[in-house]
Formats: sequence, structure tokens, C-alpha cells
Amino acid sequence: MLARQLGARVAPHPQGRVEVGYYPVRPTQAGLALCPDWPARVYHWHGEGFQLPDGADLLAAGDDFPVQAFQFGNAFGLQFHPDVTYAMMHRWTTRGCARMEQPGAQSVHQHFAGRAVHDAAERAWLKHFIDGWIARVPRPLLLQAAE
Repeated sequence: MLARQLGARVAPHPQGRVEVGYYPVRPTQAGLALCPDWPARVYHWHGEGFQLPDGADLLAAGDDFPVQAFQFGNAFGLQFHPDVTYAMMHRWTTRGCARMEQPGAQSVHQHFAGRAVHDAAERAWLKHFIDGWIARVPRPLLLQAAE
């Protein structure tokens, strides 16, 4: 949503591929400077990708969907879902089971096997990322948001 609001093109993958499951991301130098402990794989549930908005910094890249994370001022756009819980994953893979039939999607078993391997690193990254974001937001902006 942020990429589109900033004027970037948002569209399905040209070959109809999706990222539904755990996929690798590669942090850029800007991404590593922001948060050095990126997980090797993160959880995805999408069939669309987006271009890097003008004026944004690319933080992480991927294979089928090159823009995985970006920063624009104090705002961040993520292609993946570091916030997904076990209950959410269960609901998504049950109610959205048709997504697992699309090109590039992982099986339900791979979702839960991936969670067992990658969730701790993804959660640690999310905590570090949010703590760093909060520490960087100028104090007057935090006060305005609280009012």
C-alpha cells in the first residue's frame, strides 16, 4: 500500500508466480546499516510485487520479487509478514489453501516446517527493527502521534 501511495507500480508477477511460504531475502548495505541481523528467510503471502518508489532506499531484495523492503523517510514498506502468528498461518493456509496451487507457492507442510526453522530469527529481527525505528523517530513526531 505504501509503495502505491508513493507512486510506484504494483502488479502481479509477470509469469504469475507468488511468494506463499518462507523465501530468502538479501539485505542491502542500507538494510544492514539499519538492522544488521536480517533473517535468512521470511514469511510471505502475496502474488503482487512493487517497484521501488522514487526517493526510497532499498533495504532488502529477493529473487522473484526484487523489492522486499524499503524506507521512505520514517516509513517502511515490507513485502513479507514478520508479524504472522501461528494462528494466522493456520488460518491463512486453511482458508487460502487455493493459494498453494499457484506457481512458486510452498505446500502447507513447508509453511509449518519453515516456521519451526525460521520463526525465532524473524521474530528477533522484528523486535530489533521496531526498537530501532522507535529510537530513530524524532520526539516531536512521537508526541504528535500520541495526542
